[in-house]
Amino acid sequence: MGPWWRAKTGLREVELMRQACPSAFGCCSMMDNTRETSKGAPGSNSQNLLVFVGDWLPVHPVDVGLLFGESAATVGNLECALSKRPPSATKAYSVVLSMDAVETVAQAGFAALNLANNHVCDAGYEAFQDMVDMLKADKVSTTQYYGTCEQPHAELVVGGLRCAIIGCLEPSRSRGRLLFPQEGVCSLIRELGRNFDRIYITPHWGKEGEYAYHPSPAQRRLAREWLGAGVHGVYGHHTHTMQGMEKAGDGAVVYSLGNFSFPHEEGKRFPLTNVGLSASISPRDNQCHMAFTRFDDDGKITELLGTCREILLEHIQNLSRDLMRMDGLKGYWRWACAIGPTYIEKTSKSWGVRVRKNWKSQLPLWLLWSFLPKTLLLRAAMLAGNDTARKNAMACVNRIASWSDRPCRQIDI
Repeated sequence: MGPWWRAKTGLREVELMRQACPSAFGCCSMMDNTRETSKGAPGSNSQNLLVFVGDWLPVHPVDVGLLFGESAATVGNLECALSKRPPSATKAYSVVLSMDAVETVAQAGFAALNLANNHVCDAGYEAFQDMVDMLKADKVSTTQYYGTCEQPHAELVVGGLRCAIIGCLEPSRSRGRLLFPQEGVCSLIRELGRNFDRIYITPHWGKEGEYAYHPSPAQRRLAREWLGAGVHGVYGHHTHTMQGMEKAGDGAVVYSLGNFSFPHEEGKRFPLTNVGLSASISPRDNQCHMAFTRFDDDGKITELLGTCREILLEHIQNLSRDLMRMDGLKGYWRWACAIGPTYIEKTSKSWGVRVRKNWKSQLPLWLLWSFLPKTLLLRAAMLAGNDTARKNAMACVNRIASWSDRPCRQIDI
């Protein structure tokens, strides 16, 4: 099997990453800016690349074919509810768009969109089922919608190989009975292994690490278990920030791709939430090309090149190197110190919103959360930690701002 991260340019960045984190990246290199543009429907034989992107909120039109090339089958995470019904009265932040956004979704050109996330049911389970029916009723779009118990995986043909993309959601109050559970993935891997050449997983996970920069030890164990069961790559989302990467055997794990385009008020309080990582994979040789995109409030998506990309690569390199220090009991404490400040700040604000909405039902739950062992651990870690990762992310924002007039590729849709 060939190297999983390869291209023809950016040799300086590659050497930096090899020296700093060889076990995480193996043989690495950078993305080639030239892309093939042969036409083909999503998942057709004319497509030779799988592109995984992160969280998408369809408030602005997007054309992924224009951004990544028509030879790419792009897979993203549709993180919202589409409904005329009112949003949840108990969630701190509900993400509900009108049904008019169905057209935006259908015309975006995605090969597949994951629905296993914590916002698709924000208007209720009946509204979610109506949304799925409406999306599937579009006869023009060829997008597959996966991550539900009814349809847990998408089926794409890329580079002549049959590829299965599994979507799943970790245990949460938002999961309900309709979304495919993370606990069911291993049995599904065994089932799909008989009929598919490649299997990839796009988990929505890391609830402790939302807006933070490091996956939990439990996520890392689960990723290794999946790779050991025959999965060829894991490309996660949910945290709205980019996280580090690891490699096990021939499979790669990107713990969080960050935001593809997710303009949300809560996220603006945290650095690098307007930047996402896209992973372009050639299933035939398992090589992976990395790119970084940035979005603004007007829907403009920019591919960051040159020095901006080098800055972000250094950031990902540092996060990936941190993972090597987060094994064992001491590693668990280092992880808690790394995410504790952000987790306690973010979750405390969320509980405040919930209690103000409905104090009778939410106040007892807040008290219960306050005395959970994990909450107490992360609160103690917050006092011991120094929030280094968040400070480094803010430094990246400032460095990128100083290079904002340098090479980039802007897509105005």
